[in-house]
Amino acid sequence: MTDSMESFFTRQAANDGVKMPLCLPDGTLSDHSITIRGIDSDHFKQAEMDVKRRSVDLYLIEDFKERAETIGNLELECLSSLVVAWTFDKECTKENIILFLKEAPQIADSVNEFAA
Repeated sequence: MTDSMESFFTRQAANDGVKMPLCLPDGTLSDHSITIRGIDSDHFKQAEMDVKRRSVDLYLIEDFKERAETIGNLELECLSSLVVAWTFDKECTKENIILFLKEAPQIADSVNEFAA
């Protein structure tokens, strides 16, 4: 066997992220891209833990619509932790990332698939 233990390591690559080109809703490739961390990244693991901890209280929300909205927001928050950078003019802040993923759900789906 010639493979070293290090050849199986994925954490650092997941932390660094990979550039993902963005397509417009009609499928046309745009000039923009976002850099996505992998699901093995430290940042995502921490966000996932935080969201899981906070989701324990979901059963306290009696209103179904409010509960569904809260679940959606928690999912977006977790997904947003995967985005490292982007080519847009707006600053790549957590709030801007969440807004972008909420308003462009096709991109949120792509981020989820790409990161995995």
